Amino acid sequence: ICDKMFSRAGDLKKHSIRHNGDKPHQCNICSFTSVAASDLRKHIFTHTGDRPFKCDQCIFSCNNANNLKSHKLGHSDTKPYKCIQCDYASRKAHYLKVHVLTHSKERSFRCGLCPDTFKSVFLLQKHTFKHTGRESYKCNVCEYSCRYNSTLKMHQKRHKRKLINC
Repeated sequence: ICDKMFSRAGDLKKHSIRHNGDKPHQCNICSFTSVAASDLRKHIFTHTGDRPFKCDQCIFSCNNANNLKSHKLGHSDTKPYKCIQCDYASRKAHYLKVHVLTHSKERSFRCGLCPDTFKSVFLLQKHTFKHTGRESYKCNVCEYSCRYNSTLKMHQKRHKRKLINC
């Protein structure tokens, strides 16, 4: 069925369940089902609100070990995902995937309001703001709003500056 090899019969049996479509592990709160009991245990956290995976460098916590691992990359300068066409490197695989599109000539994301096309969904969304005028990023301290998250972050730094009394 697939190319995976196992040294123990029990491991093969567990793996084979993935191919027959059987999902024997059922959540008793909702309709979620899974092949593996471990997946069901992780799913249960969505109902309980438990966040047992905690970052040792900040207050971040989550219900998934992989999410914690991804979060921790933000605390380091390590950028394991490297572009093979230029010097670009990123902390997350998704960022690299989006970056690789910049090397492509393909522009498969078309604006529904004009003939323009784009290399990524992000660039299309950014472009669409020109048509809608919608400013979706709002400051939580004042009435300021803008089109881009990066612009909002720069604005919010103004609120964090310490004022010095005369």
